[in-house]
Amino acid sequence: MPRSNLILETAPAKVNLSLRVLGRRADGYHEIESLVMFARSAADQVRFTPGREPKLNLSGPFASALKGTNIVETVLARIFDVVPDIQLGEVSLDKRLPVASGVGGGSADAAAVLRALRVANADLASTVDWVGSAAALGADVPMCLESRACFVRGVGTEVLPLSDFPPLAIVLANSLVEMPSDKTAQVFKCLAAPEYQTGGSDEPRTCFSSRDDLIAYVASVGNDLTSPALSLAPQISDVVRELSANHGCRYAALSGAGPTCFGLYDDLQTAKEAAMVLTARRPDWWVVASELG
Repeated sequence: MPRSNLILETAPAKVNLSLRVLGRRADGYHEIESLVMFARSAADQVRFTPGREPKLNLSGPFASALKGTNIVETVLARIFDVVPDIQLGEVSLDKRLPVASGVGGGSADAAAVLRALRVANADLASTVDWVGSAAALGADVPMCLESRACFVRGVGTEVLPLSDFPPLAIVLANSLVEMPSDKTAQVFKCLAAPEYQTGGSDEPRTCFSSRDDLIAYVASVGNDLTSPALSLAPQISDVVRELSANHGCRYAALSGAGPTCFGLYDDLQTAKEAAMVLTARRPDWWVVASELG
C-alpha cells in the first residue's frame, strides 16, 4: 500500500468542563471523573512527512516555551521500540497553545502524531495498539487520540464518547502567568485528596438533552482543582471574573489544573464577540473563541 507524502493533523485544546477527584490511589495516581470537550479553533498544528529522518521542527508563538525533550520526540522513539517496522518521519509542530496551561497541549500534540503515524502506516495500523501506546505517554493522551466530546473516568484513560450533546461555543482565556514545570503535580499535592474508596463513582453522563442541561451539569459538578490551582496562581480568579462579565457568558470556570479558564456561550458568534471585547480589555492575555466538540 502506498505511503502518504504529507499528513496534516490538528491538535485541539482539551477542555475539562467539569472535574471531580474521587481520591488518591495506592499507586499515587488519582481517580477522576471529567466531562471533556475539544476546542477546534484553539489548536496546535502537526505536519508529518513520512520517510524522512525522524526529527522535530518547532514554530509558532509558544514554541520558545518548550524546553528539554519534547513529547513528540518521545512518541517517535517509543513507537519505534514497540513497532520496529513502522515508518517514521519528520514532524513540524506549530505551537499555538500556551505551554503547561491546563488544555492538554502536549498530550494533544502526542495524539496528533500517533494519528499521523496510523495514517502513514495503514498497512500496519491494525496490528498496533494505538490506545495502549497513547496511555503509555500520559493519562490525557488516549482522550486526545479520540479528540471528541467524552466522559472520562479512572486515571483519565477510560474514555466514553458522548452519544448526544447540543452545540456549544467557548472562549478560552489565559493571563499567561508563569507556572512551575511541575504545576499539575503541585496542584494535586495541594488538593491533598483522601485515599480512593471503590464505589464512589457516579453513572457517567454521556447524553445531554439540551444546552441548559449540559451547562447545569457542568456548574453543579465544578472543578475540584480550582482551590489548589488558585493557591499557585491567584490570577485565575481575575480571568474567571473577566470571562463571567462578558455579554452572553453562561458559565465560567477553570479548565483542569489551569491556568487557562473558559466561558461557555450559546453560539460561536456571541463567543467571538466576547473574545474581541476581552482581548481589547486584556491585550496581553491569550484569548480564543471556538466551537466545542
